[in-house]
Amino acid sequence: MGREILQHTKELAETMHLDVLYGDTDSRFVNSTASELSEALRISNEFKVVNEQYRKLEIDFDAIFQCLLLLQKKKYAAVKLGNGAETSIEVKGLDMKRREYCTFEEHFSVQQILSGEVSEIVVEQIHDYLFCVGENTRGGTLRLDEYVINKRLAKNPEDYPKAEGQPHV
Repeated sequence: MGREILQHTKELAETMHLDVLYGDTDSRFVNSTASELSEALRISNEFKVVNEQYRKLEIDFDAIFQCLLLLQKKKYAAVKLGNGAETSIEVKGLDMKRREYCTFEEHFSVQQILSGEVSEIVVEQIHDYLFCVGENTRGGTLRLDEYVINKRLAKNPEDYPKAEGQPHV
């Protein structure tokens, strides 16, 4: 039944001339191209018509994203719209969410990528930043400790049942 509802929502999106960016067993990302929140909400509510055909599953929307960086299945960062003009960054499955990072990664943040700037400008900023990192690396001015990948544990080491099989523990 889950596949049926996903197929139905995909077909509905296509009839509404919307792009389906991603879909799996429990979610569907659709580009509404709406520039106003009220219009995006109206479009998301139109998808609820699918609920009339299914009794065991119900479709609802979780969030409206102003901007989305979708890397692959279950790995994305987005600017999430809240009440009024509120926005927040939502990150799923990316390194900074998994508590793995190296110091120089922090300098160019997801907030800059999702800043709302024109794509070409953001790409140019990323290129310039990476060029500087490369220059600093070749010139020996980037300290080696900035390449170290830091990991944080989610719990105390003794609380991991098979710590010997997990090098980070």
